[in-house]
Amino acid sequence: MDGQSAVVASPSLARAVGRNTIVQFVGKILSTILGFTTSVLILRYLHPAGNGSYTTVMAYLGFFSVVADLGLYLILIRDLNKPGADPEKVVGNLLALRWVSAFCILSAGAIAVWAFHFTTIEKVAVLIGTGSYLAVAATQLMVGIFQSKLAMIYVAVGELLGRIVLLVTTYLVIHFYGSLYSVVFAVVTSSIVNFIFVWWSARRYVRIRLHFDWPYWSSTLRDTLPIAISIVLNLIYFRADTIILRLYKGTYDVGLYGAAYKILEILNTFPIMFVGLLLPSLGSAFSRGDTERFRAIFQKGFDLLLVAIVPMLVVGWMLARPIIVLIGGQEYAPAAPVLRLLLIAVSALFLGSLSGHVVTIINRQRQMVWSYLSVAVIGLVLYLTLIPRFSLYGGATGTIVTESLTAIVGYILITRVLHFRLRVSAIPKILLAGVAMAATIFALRSVNVWLAAGVSVVVYVAMVFATKLLSPSLVRELVARKTETTNSLPGT
Repeated sequence: MDGQSAVVASPSLARAVGRNTIVQFVGKILSTILGFTTSVLILRYLHPAGNGSYTTVMAYLGFFSVVADLGLYLILIRDLNKPGADPEKVVGNLLALRWVSAFCILSAGAIAVWAFHFTTIEKVAVLIGTGSYLAVAATQLMVGIFQSKLAMIYVAVGELLGRIVLLVTTYLVIHFYGSLYSVVFAVVTSSIVNFIFVWWSARRYVRIRLHFDWPYWSSTLRDTLPIAISIVLNLIYFRADTIILRLYKGTYDVGLYGAAYKILEILNTFPIMFVGLLLPSLGSAFSRGDTERFRAIFQKGFDLLLVAIVPMLVVGWMLARPIIVLIGGQEYAPAAPVLRLLLIAVSALFLGSLSGHVVTIINRQRQMVWSYLSVAVIGLVLYLTLIPRFSLYGGATGTIVTESLTAIVGYILITRVLHFRLRVSAIPKILLAGVAMAATIFALRSVNVWLAAGVSVVVYVAMVFATKLLSPSLVRELVARKTETTNSLPGT
């Protein structure tokens, strides 16, 4: 009888999972577009030097915010899925722990900023911006509630509301010639709006009350320690470049670097979404011991990431100057060489997004801690050596090395644990498509660079399908078993 009910329920479950996936994807695309538009307004309004101060503030706060994360989101998902779990107790304890950790760590950061060689304006802006990250801390944790209920539409709507508020308030700041404080306050306002909506929506699934169960907190902190250490070590080389650059150089250099880096952050949302589609299938295959299927999905995911990397590099390298000028204006044109370098780092991030998530699936996080520590030390040495001499170019070079090492170490660990070797047979076909794309840009850019870019993308896509690197059936195959990992979710 249980088997019959499972069979009957599977179509509706499949539809729910499908809707959930589509909502996440569409919501992230729309949020990225709104965020990109806001970034363009900020870049053009603040100019390179002002954007340098804004970038410094956001990087500094981002560092302490991620330190306060502690990996509690993964713990929430795990504990909600345990048999007999009390959702109110789990959410209440983890939300309280998240806020306490965020308040303590962000407060420490707000105090420590006065010891840095920042301007007074930047230091005060850090104090203002702390409110944004306190709201974000709670919002990110509560995403787990909606994920377990296949109700990500509320998260998507909340994020969109926040992005719309940020866009509108940023426009008003510019219209009324507001200061850096006003720009940061706009960020705070948008984060609070997002938090309020998500909090209000979460109440339909669980009663939210803060709990202070010290034994539960102690057990949670022990479990999350490896994840927290990995996050901190990752962040050292992901944010340290901007902070070190600000300490050694002026805000103008940081502003140029921040403009190029913003493109990196936007591009990095896409591999995360793509890998998110693969994770359920990979997790299902690994939990069932289906090594062959796991290897096949991993290999195809790797190939598709390579397919995405090549056009990004071709267009980015050949049209870096017009791209950066389109986004920030002529003042940011000197950032074009840095953008070219950072695109190499983005390529490593694309590949690293797959290996980084899969390491968690195969339960090898603890083994990666030492690798992250080694890469963090190497990154700090590179930044402290290269940035004083080569400024933003030194920062970009250090980022390339650290992101590449992280990806390489992850792939080595995965292939050793699962005893297989990645095939590279697709690379010649991908490079052939890339050459065709580059030739198209070279032939047409004297006419119009954006026409050249558009036509080159069409040529590349046509080559990819012609060489059978990509097909609709392949995408369906990669996400076909997404429903298999959801049967144990509470409330489904």
